[in-house]
Amino acid sequence: MRAAWSMRHWWAMFLLCLLAGATAALDLSGDEANLRLGPEVEVLRDRGGRMTLADVLQADAFAPARDHPDLSFGYTADVLWLKLPLRSRAPRVQSWRIEFEYATVDRIELFEVGDGGSVTRKRSGDRMPFGERSYAHRNPVFALTLAPDESRVLYLRAESQGTMTLSSALWSDTRFRAHSEAQYSANALYVGTALALALYNLLLFMVLRERSILLYVGFVLCFATAVTAMTGFGAQFLWPDAFEFGNRMLGVGFAASSLLAAIYARTYLDTARYAPGWHRTLGVLSLAHAGVLLVAAFGPLRLGFQLMSAGGVLNAILIFSCGIACAWRGAPGARILVLAWFALLFGALLTSLRNFGLIPNNVLTANAMPIGSALEMLLLSFGLAARFNELKRQKAEAQAQLLAAQQDALHTAHEHERTLAQHVAERTEQLEAANARLRELAMHDALTGLANRAALDAYFRDAFERHRDHLRVLLIDLDGFKHVNDRYGHGVGDRVLADVAQRIRD
Repeated sequence: MRAAWSMRHWWAMFLLCLLAGATAALDLSGDEANLRLGPEVEVLRDRGGRMTLADVLQADAFAPARDHPDLSFGYTADVLWLKLPLRSRAPRVQSWRIEFEYATVDRIELFEVGDGGSVTRKRSGDRMPFGERSYAHRNPVFALTLAPDESRVLYLRAESQGTMTLSSALWSDTRFRAHSEAQYSANALYVGTALALALYNLLLFMVLRERSILLYVGFVLCFATAVTAMTGFGAQFLWPDAFEFGNRMLGVGFAASSLLAAIYARTYLDTARYAPGWHRTLGVLSLAHAGVLLVAAFGPLRLGFQLMSAGGVLNAILIFSCGIACAWRGAPGARILVLAWFALLFGALLTSLRNFGLIPNNVLTANAMPIGSALEMLLLSFGLAARFNELKRQKAEAQAQLLAAQQDALHTAHEHERTLAQHVAERTEQLEAANARLRELAMHDALTGLANRAALDAYFRDAFERHRDHLRVLLIDLDGFKHVNDRYGHGVGDRVLADVAQRIRD
């Protein structure tokens, strides 16, 4: 069987040599920097995924990638083969690097077919332990060395459960090192920024105990984990041997961050108060993201990735729209959230459209998610501070209004107390006058105005206590007064009594 395969292999090599003369090879000078391979390669779709290199060499059904010049094919179950003829025009033995810029392609195999028919096989991708990769790098990278005027045909076989993004570039060894260092520095800066924001806000939560801050911390950590998995840093530094875990973490991280983002938006914007309709909508969205999270964690990888990409775009659009509605209604910090979510929406939209193969893959679309999310995290952190300042200002205003109201109430109470005291004094004075009048009426006769028998008793007791040794009592009586009443009537009698009383007083 081995001999049969060998004959088949050599027959394929013969056909390859014939075809190599008809296919223009890419000349390399040795100073290449970011030479895009999309326009240079030809593509073959293996719909069943059963073709071997010998089958590919015999079929030779390659065609230029006119429909996908950036080699971004979206979500597909096909195995893709790429063909790239090369020839060195460098004056000496030279090394190059071929970099595939999307770290989460599951498997990429490189077959180098030399002038004499020799075949060298190299492997990379995030579905294999990091230590088994042909080149130690976060992205699938292959090293290539050619002597002057040496020709070689490269065949690359790629398959992936996620998006089939095969955008790639060829670099000279020296230029690739500088390029790689810049990429590592940029990604390290991203991760460091995310961790710093998470730590700072976690300390802030321990002081303020505000639920929205804890949700923000969870969102940042989940999103940073997903981006770490997407950029290949996780596979290189965090889980070099747990490739299955790394594949899951990409979908789980983005799904969990979308779930926390929806809950965070409800809390941050206080949608229950400012937008009850959006409050219910985001609640349903949170349940949907919980379902996506379960699929990403335990379901088929491709379905999880597709739901994660679609859910991310939907999440960004709905939260962005909710932020606009709450900003219109005066929710504190809503404008900053709108700006932050616009940055994330832009990045998520470009990334998802690229994942589905609807827009080309380039520097902007490849890094849209990290750039947009970094801006969003910074703006949300600033928004939390601005929101608390606004709430603090509103609280101070409310306290000032409450204090003013209390002062007004106290002033009003004092006025009421003063008025009441005045009324009480007036009433007391009136009562005292009335009492004096009552006492006067009780002690004097109503007709004559003279002191009556009660007054006599009171005066007598007082006089007796003070002047008992020389006390005298004068008795005045009206003789024959009954005849006046009987003859002239009681009216005349009353006038006689009043006249007598006046004479006594005089």
